[in-house]
Amino acid sequence: MDNTVNYSELFSRLLDNEGNLNNSMLTFLYYMFPRDLFIRALSLLESNDMLIYILEEGLVNDNSTGKEAERTVTLADKPTSERSTNTLEDKQDTDSIKKGNNSSDTDTHERIEDMDKLLKDIYNDDDYQLLYRLIVKSDNESPIYVDLKDWTCSCTEYCELFSKEIHSAEESNTNNSTIQDIMINEIDDIEEFKEDRVGQLDAYSFSKQRYFKIDKIMCSHLLAYSILLRSSLKNLNYFVQKKSNVLLIRISNIDEWLKLHINIVI
Repeated sequence: MDNTVNYSELFSRLLDNEGNLNNSMLTFLYYMFPRDLFIRALSLLESNDMLIYILEEGLVNDNSTGKEAERTVTLADKPTSERSTNTLEDKQDTDSIKKGNNSSDTDTHERIEDMDKLLKDIYNDDDYQLLYRLIVKSDNESPIYVDLKDWTCSCTEYCELFSKEIHSAEESNTNNSTIQDIMINEIDDIEEFKEDRVGQLDAYSFSKQRYFKIDKIMCSHLLAYSILLRSSLKNLNYFVQKKSNVLLIRISNIDEWLKLHINIVI
């Protein structure tokens, strides 16, 4: 792995002009990463085990569902005079269903547009204004929490690589070095700024660029989510919408969001 390479640009070429996986680029990336890292990341992307949980802003305090339930009245609760009009209401309901079928295409189009906008917001969220979490589910182990913002992962591979780098620094008599010195590259010269988003920390800073040394620590989970969220919007659309390999779970209830943190993130 080379720190001078723009990984975001390489990953953006993962799909060809027809929107399918580019076999030539797949082969190139396979040989570029050690430990079968790319193959494992690609397998993750196609496994249906990668999840994106997002807390939808503006829906947390929405009590419209409860209010609607309060207005619901069963037929048994209605007065006799209201029951006599039931047949007419049923006919009107049937007509409404027919009209509803005609508008189904419009509803589908609106849902697609809504999803497109949400994916675009997630992909462009460099300043981390959105609340979303990246989780990899596992049948035999605890779910894995991935954080591209700080380049961390709760998997065993990441922990082992991190520990190895710390021990190597201690053995090479660099005890005075901080973890930041060991793990992070800083670029102060604006003329040397890079466009690469993979491993970038504090992406919203205009005076300094900071990159995690991904050549030292990279697991398949961080690589997979980087391909998804740090390369090209078309990659995100491909795996979430076209192939439905990555699940986007929208949470509108703050209690459910807190349960997610208690059960998985923490």
